[in-house]
Amino acid sequence: MAISDYYSTIKKKGTAETIDETGGVVLSYVETEFQGLINQADSKTLELANKLNVICTHKLFCDVSEDLDYIDLIQDADGNNYKITSKPKNTVGRNHHFKIMLELVVNNA
Repeated sequence: MAISDYYSTIKKKGTAETIDETGGVVLSYVETEFQGLINQADSKTLELANKLNVICTHKLFCDVSEDLDYIDLIQDADGNNYKITSKPKNTVGRNHHFKIMLELVVNNA
């Protein structure tokens, strides 16, 4: 089975800047949806994250066409929010899926 067989709907909360009446910048989040999989990080990933001085509690797998950045928040179907803590890695260089390290920031459980 391909990893994409396990994908579900995930929300990306990207930022958008607007100018208010006084000329100040207002930062807000714009939600879009994409297909992906969020998994708890395994010991190998945690060890790698520690070597890179990166906080990692979970991993995100998604299509390489997704435009994700450090300023985006990711939300799973349960309403948990995650911060992106690594650059997307094109797994095995096959242009099949990205692997991205995440940090759980708000748990709704």
